[in-house]
Amino acid sequence: LDAPPPPPPASGTAQTSAQSSESQSNSTSAYLSSGVIIGPVRAGASGQIKLEAVISFNRSANGENDAYAKWGYSTSAAGPFTDVPAGEVHSTINAYRLRTYDPDEVIYETGAISINQTLSGLTSGTDYYFEFRPRKGAYSAGVPTANNVFNGLKKATQL
Repeated sequence: LDAPPPPPPASGTAQTSAQSSESQSNSTSAYLSSGVIIGPVRAGASGQIKLEAVISFNRSANGENDAYAKWGYSTSAAGPFTDVPAGEVHSTINAYRLRTYDPDEVIYETGAISINQTLSGLTSGTDYYFEFRPRKGAYSAGVPTANNVFNGLKKATQL
């Protein structure tokens, strides 16, 4: 027989990174009251944690729109979450959904958001949780509102 598996990590073991690829949806241009929460990640001696996100999003109705996203942090998974000082990030590519003259043909252009921020001034040895929240941007007059579905990797890493 094989050796038994190792025991699970002891409670309180420091995590140096956490990530999620959970999808999010937002049909408004306002941030939702809660987002995807990852963590805990323990702040190391530098008191810094790197926050990354590589997100793609699609638009569910005809038209075009941009999007924004931001990180928050807290010492509790229940919050409240404080916005990371680096602020929100604008999409690098806007999303489009166009219906051509053929009603069966729909053309999608996926939008993208990329975030690479460092949160400084954290207390060494303290566990932090991080909340990722996206929102759609404004849209042109006459363009219907649409639901954006945001997909991709969100990651927090101890520096």
